[in-house]
Amino acid sequence: MLYRLISLFLFPLWIVHGWRQGKQRGRQNYLQLRLARALPVAPRHLTWFHAASVGEVEAITPLARHYIETGKSLIITSFTASGLATIERNFGDSVVATVIPIDSPGSCKRFFDHFDIHQGLILETELWPELLRYARQRKIPIVLANARLSAKSTGNFLVRSILFNASHSLSKILCRNQSDKDHFLQLGVDSSKIEVMGNLKAVGKKSGDHPPLVEGSYLLLASSHDPEETEFLRHRPDDQTLPLLVIAPRHPERSSSLQKTLQRLEIPFAVRSLNQEVDEETRIYLADTLGELTALMQHAAVVLMGGSFEGSGGHNLHEPARLGCAIITGPSDSNIKEDIDWLQPDKGIIQVTSMQEAWQETRDLLDNPARARALGDHARRRSQEKNDILSIYIAAINKVFDQQSGQA
Repeated sequence: MLYRLISLFLFPLWIVHGWRQGKQRGRQNYLQLRLARALPVAPRHLTWFHAASVGEVEAITPLARHYIETGKSLIITSFTASGLATIERNFGDSVVATVIPIDSPGSCKRFFDHFDIHQGLILETELWPELLRYARQRKIPIVLANARLSAKSTGNFLVRSILFNASHSLSKILCRNQSDKDHFLQLGVDSSKIEVMGNLKAVGKKSGDHPPLVEGSYLLLASSHDPEETEFLRHRPDDQTLPLLVIAPRHPERSSSLQKTLQRLEIPFAVRSLNQEVDEETRIYLADTLGELTALMQHAAVVLMGGSFEGSGGHNLHEPARLGCAIITGPSDSNIKEDIDWLQPDKGIIQVTSMQEAWQETRDLLDNPARARALGDHARRRSQEKNDILSIYIAAINKVFDQQSGQA
């Protein structure tokens, strides 16, 4: 009841959020979809996959493709408009694509009334209590895959209570690591419901799949947040021999503000979404598009991972590792500490304490390409050791789904 009261108070904010998301991403039907209105036509007996946004959709893609190949009809939802665009780009017409409803009784009821969902899989921490309550009422088994939970979530009484109640609607919790399992146990979740599987983000495309999007040598600042770009440029050495710097912001809708920053700094730049050419004068290339980060990583001389210099906790390291990139990450590592520990025994990543140190390491890697190649080779080798994770997840998920089929 307390959660419903909070949801009632937040409902107008969700309406505003939905309107803004649709406007920013050019998706006029986004708010309607969040209200579970004007939903797409779908076949019966659906398997539901949910992933929060772009990175999570990419992580769930190999798993979803496996189930499509086995003949299941899939509906895949995302929270963001950009996540929905990624679903449509990755799967086309082979799945039903939409967004998750606002977590209110009316929207959730319309969602489940419209779609004939028989089983579901949710990625990471997308535990929406109202949505899960409706799934439980309809006896839909839900697997939480690549499950993660921070210590902060277990320390707040209200959040802990909401998450604990939501966990009752989950048939199985498949965690990334032992630390995440411990956090779910601290919530009070039955240990028999939890297993440690590994990180699904270690699964993905192999290198060699993408042609270069930028000619010549370049550095890549990947998945950056405000104010990381400004800090990176502020510490940039005054050295005309530096290669092109490609900035791929985590949220491409920040492109306009980044362009204003670059104009103010009087740095020659080109913008990918505007189809502007990179010429000899260009110092910065703003890659403000979706779906091209893998290609940009693959051919970069050095990849600096954003989200690790401003407190976000870092972003997925498995993708650049799989591509054999020379990776530098910053001090904020709450989301990726296990991944750093996994890469560092083989010297497959460099973690720095500041943006200034990041530039020092970048300069050294550029001056010593053999060191950069060794760093990338170590990362790729460590990544290849993770190749069995997908099959491990499939076996665990099938066990839950098959059990449900046997009871039906």
